[in-house]
Amino acid sequence: MSKNNKIITAAIAVVALLIIIGAVFASGILAHDSDDVKSAEYEVNFIDGDDILKSISVKENNLVNRISDPVKEGYVFTGWYSDKELTNEFDFNDTYITENTNIYAKWVKSSEPEPGDITFTVTFNTDGGNEIASQIVKKGENAVRPADPIKSGYKFAGWYSDSSFTTEFNFKSPINFDITLYAKFTLNQGGGGGGAITPPPVTSETNYTITYDSNGADGIAPEKQTLKENESIMISNGDALTKTGYSFVGWNTKADGTEKN
Repeated sequence: MSKNNKIITAAIAVVALLIIIGAVFASGILAHDSDDVKSAEYEVNFIDGDDILKSISVKENNLVNRISDPVKEGYVFTGWYSDKELTNEFDFNDTYITENTNIYAKWVKSSEPEPGDITFTVTFNTDGGNEIASQIVKKGENAVRPADPIKSGYKFAGWYSDSSFTTEFNFKSPINFDITLYAKFTLNQGGGGGGAITPPPVTSETNYTITYDSNGADGIAPEKQTLKENESIMISNGDALTKTGYSFVGWNTKADGTEKN
């Protein structure tokens, strides 16, 4: 091999080595950056007065799930707010967590009947959403509008005085009889309105529905998934659910987790 060929071969080898070293170094930086992104989490505190009801760790740029509504004797819980002054209601559907965050509970003192007062009961039917306590209201006084109920896969659309959702209830109306109020929901992502959901067209294909149950955990379970017979589907994760003292390890077809899938 000529001297010039040896020099060219050596130069190529050096360049190749530098490329390999650069690639390894770059991958190390990327991996390090990836770890930094993965580990970015913030603390979200749900606060009632001076007490922290619950703290949840949320990954950066993720939404936080609303916890179960708190209960306080003599008061009606009316929602979560982003400020201590309770002027800005916290939007769980559009507030992405980018820092440690406090969310504050708002309460309204409920009516306190005196002996001999005539009272009526206002019952809230949430149609499968979270339970809302009934209210005892003195004759002629107003019920307190509670925090909006939540129902997986649906958007709350108001309280109605009839199950057909024809008359929206006005919370400034005096209560003069026992009444049940009905929560109206519409499907998320434009899935229906007017209280009715249009059924899918009839098809000869066999469809199956996967329904996720939080099994006692806080947060909203993933939306239902529909698939055709013999079709594969990506199972939703349970990152949005939390349960004190437990870690989410997967989905099971039995509540006690004994089914071997």
